[in-house]
Amino acid sequence: MPVRTEAPSDTLPGHTEVDLVSHSGPSARGEFAYSLNLTDLATGWCESRPLLGPSQKAVFDALRAIQATLVRAMNDLYSGQLRLMMNLFQPSVKLRHKTRCGSRLRRHYDPPRTPLDRLADAYPKDQMPPAIQRLLALRKSLDPFELSATIEAKLRTIESTTTERAFVVPDRTPTAPTRPPTASLGGERPSQEGPQQ
Repeated sequence: MPVRTEAPSDTLPGHTEVDLVSHSGPSARGEFAYSLNLTDLATGWCESRPLLGPSQKAVFDALRAIQATLVRAMNDLYSGQLRLMMNLFQPSVKLRHKTRCGSRLRRHYDPPRTPLDRLADAYPKDQMPPAIQRLLALRKSLDPFELSATIEAKLRTIESTTTERAFVVPDRTPTAPTRPPTASLGGERPSQEGPQQ
């Protein structure tokens, strides 16, 4: 089977690799657990689900469980508050050019600015498109601290989604004894003197 040594650099989020990992130990005899690992190539985001056996149905059900819970939560986060925070409030630097000084490569960056500021600076003030004007007005109306709190809450939801189990293991906690603890198997009371030596 051909092995790719590195992930393609031009992938967009949403392109994934899926691996089925067996947890059989040194022997592959009998039934044992597998984990289905789904990794987004662009972001490195990884999701795992446990399976009992590598059947087609088990793999399909695990993929559906990941899609139904995680994708919905991630899309809600990415399309809403995180997009606004990153594009309207979070400054970033942009590489201007590189120069070589001997064996060292030196990078020169523009001053940190938000993507919205860069977009607005591309137009003269009197010719600014209405869409950019609406985004500037939206930024004035938003509180970045509230936005950040909402993002944190959604991240906690995603984290709780990823820690849920795909199947439930039955509780094996021993039940309380039905006899009083002082009764012995032979029906005699144990001696109060303690253990004999």
